Amino acid sequence: MSKNQAYADQYAEAAMEQMKRYGIPASVTLAQGILESSNGESELSRLGNNHFGIKATASWLKNGGEYLVYTDDKPNESAPVRVCVKHLFSKRLG
Repeated sequence: MSKNQAYADQYAEAAMEQMKRYGIPASVTLAQGILESSNGESELSRLGNNHFGIKATASWLKNGGEYLVYTDDKPNESAPVRVCVKHLFSKRLG
């Protein structure tokens, strides 16, 4: 089985739940996750459970949300740490 297929199989259910919630096709969400996270193997996805390179919002930080600074971030940017897989495919963070 390819890494792409393994990633899609692992996150298909979560992507389909978010498709029902936000209307974004699960295939698009999975494809973006595969590309952004190198099939879930990137440092950001492994350490922060952030598969899309999403930046933490001011409200995320203000409310004490966990974050990490990743090497390709610009100054004053931080990536939110997602601790629950249900939020993995959410359209918005904070």
